[in-house]
Amino acid sequence: MRLLIPLVAISAIAFAEIFNKTSDNSTDTTATPETSEPPALNASGFISFSSSLFDEIRFYCFLVIGFVSILCNGINIRVLQKQRTASPYIYMTFLAISDFITGMCIVILAMNERLDQFSDHGWMMKTWYHISLPVIYARFTLTTYSTFLLNTLSIDRLIAVKFPMHHPIWCTPGRARIVSAGLALFCAVFNIHYLLRYQMVWKGEPDSQFPYLGITKLGQIYIFTNVIMYLKFLLYQVIPLLLMSTTNILTIREIVKGIKFRKSSTNNSGKNRVQCLGVTLVVITVFIVTNCPSAAFTLSTLIGAKLKRGSALHLLELLHWTCCVTNFFFYVVLDKRFRDDVINLFSCWLPPKKRQLANCPVASGTEIRSDGGQGQTKQHS
Repeated sequence: MRLLIPLVAISAIAFAEIFNKTSDNSTDTTATPETSEPPALNASGFISFSSSLFDEIRFYCFLVIGFVSILCNGINIRVLQKQRTASPYIYMTFLAISDFITGMCIVILAMNERLDQFSDHGWMMKTWYHISLPVIYARFTLTTYSTFLLNTLSIDRLIAVKFPMHHPIWCTPGRARIVSAGLALFCAVFNIHYLLRYQMVWKGEPDSQFPYLGITKLGQIYIFTNVIMYLKFLLYQVIPLLLMSTTNILTIREIVKGIKFRKSSTNNSGKNRVQCLGVTLVVITVFIVTNCPSAAFTLSTLIGAKLKRGSALHLLELLHWTCCVTNFFFYVVLDKRFRDDVINLFSCWLPPKKRQLANCPVASGTEIRSDGGQGQTKQHS
């Protein structure tokens, strides 16, 4: 809810800027003594005003998302490195690294929308010409990588709940690092089509040119572009969303079975504790909710439905990128150990007495107990 306050403020600032521009450029919108009501704006003026307003809101929102993502995921990386070296923490660390770099890419590409204001600086134009396409490629590659990491994390948590005795053997930290590196390599190869389909070209007058994204000859091939779009839709949206939904449902089902077993058992000392399960379930659920509208829009594009890119689609686009920001807040709210580590990280600014209290030993992170038929076994995954 706290994120709504800066977003509302940004909307107000953007509205004020656009309103000032519109009022300066138009002199026919004031009421006259002969009319009891001020004349309404014509349709084209209203559409132009709305488009400019949403462009401004989109620009500032992307800046906020990018900078907050850099800050929050920087803290995530620092804190998660102190956590015990279990497979879920390794996946969460790589996820934080991916979202951290994604935030940097979002900021760079958001500033690219204001590139025309720096047309007098030739060195900046040349720099943007060389880095824009790699930044776009990196952003989409890291977004795909984060999606696959969340899928792997959901499978890991399902194994931890359903097979608690085998999870430490099957899902070792070394294997988690190998899987994370393999997924990064696969995403880098899979998204290389961006470098083949697009290119940076110069646009404008000879005296004031600026770079913009153009399409290569290969990108103009209809069949090649359609194949890429269908592959992206299947591998990046349909399969991951279905897999995460299925694993989440199965994991919750195993938790419910464990709770029923604990209630019916006369001896409640046998309890399996699965660390950070509650956090990962919430993070994965939020990812599913924020990415389903984007998948629906992609499907409508593939089937030929022509949707006008209005305010609703702008909001869905922003909703899609908020996944880079929200993980930190869920970690702080749901994981006591993470929350205490964040407090200890900033304890240098506290008074000596409070700093001593902050450095006291803390309990383990958020755990969901899943009791099965393993008797007296206690397993930390």
